Amino acid sequence: MPTQRKIAELTKVYGAEKQLLFYTIPTLTGGGRRSSSDFIRPEHVPAFEGESAWFELESFREGPWRQWRATRRVEPPYRPR
Repeated sequence: MPTQRKIAELTKVYGAEKQLLFYTIPTLTGGGRRSSSDFIRPEHVPAFEGESAWFELESFREGPWRQWRATRRVEPPYRPR
């Protein structure tokens, strides 16, 4: 599978004891998908302040699954009002 890249906003998700569990990124659901988010493990994201930030992501294979890792922090994309 070729490497895919995209820009997305990552949001921190905490457990009951305030430990960082994972990050989420919104995804477009289609067909039989059950989740509107992808999940990224903390070891694949550089530390940042705040609850969310924008990153360039790249896909990679880990076992039979496609995973995402954050490669660099970026400015949010321009969204006209």
